[in-house]
Amino acid sequence: MAHQWSGDLVTTAWWNDIWLNEAFATWMSSRILAEWQPDWNTRLSDLQSKFGAMGSDSLVTARQIRQPIEAKDDVSNAFDGITYEKGAAVIRMFETWTGERQFRAGVTAYLSATLSATRPPTTSSSPSPRRASRSSPPPSRPSSISRAFRRFRWN
Repeated sequence: MAHQWSGDLVTTAWWNDIWLNEAFATWMSSRILAEWQPDWNTRLSDLQSKFGAMGSDSLVTARQIRQPIEAKDDVSNAFDGITYEKGAAVIRMFETWTGERQFRAGVTAYLSATLSATRPPTTSSSPSPRRASRSSPPPSRPSSISRAFRRFRWN
């Protein structure tokens, strides 16, 4: 369900950034399941997938999380453990680094902006309630967050 939700809500401009949708959905589904049913020990079962991605990522031939898509064959190569598991691990690291509350505010602001960008313009002259309520706190370290995230996505 997380994959359908994030994939339907956020459409990337090109395949290069599809990793973010897939990684976010993997991170979100893992997190929700672990919180919903902690006695299932899903964090432990997640390790097998993560170790598989780490094994692939340790190879000299490993690709970046965000890879250029230049031909149709590149699209199918973009859906692997690097995309899903390593991408989810990067998102998890950023949540830990920024703090859960700050991370959630950033994701909420991003999704709200995406919704506003894809929604047809309103016919009234007053702002919509959704736009008026989009006042999340600004990130405390915006330049360092952007710089750090750019570094991670190219690894």
